[in-house]
Amino acid sequence: MFVKEGGEVENVKGHYSVCAIGGLDCTVTVWTTSSNRALLVVEEVFREAVLDLTWSPNGLTLFAASHDGSILVLTFDAQSLGVVVPDKLNACSTGDDELIENALIMKMLEKTKSKRE
Repeated sequence: MFVKEGGEVENVKGHYSVCAIGGLDCTVTVWTTSSNRALLVVEEVFREAVLDLTWSPNGLTLFAASHDGSILVLTFDAQSLGVVVPDKLNACSTGDDELIENALIMKMLEKTKSKRE
């Protein structure tokens, strides 16, 4: 999860995801859920299809591997991709209708709810 540079990391409503897609057409495309347009399209860097993509642990570097044996490394900064939301805040929810992906956060929210009731 990311938040725009200068945005409030604690504000869950400002969080967005980043997704990279590799294609049979030898392209790598990076999308964010905060925009309806691709953030980046890299064309003609491979001679054959993209086989695999992975993000670095810090979320700012993307590695792409092609069937032709070559590797592409894309490094982003906070200005282009956003600020990475810390894991402890990631998937945190304050609303009942939102998905909570972290079991520890879910238990904490349940305890908070039971104390209020």
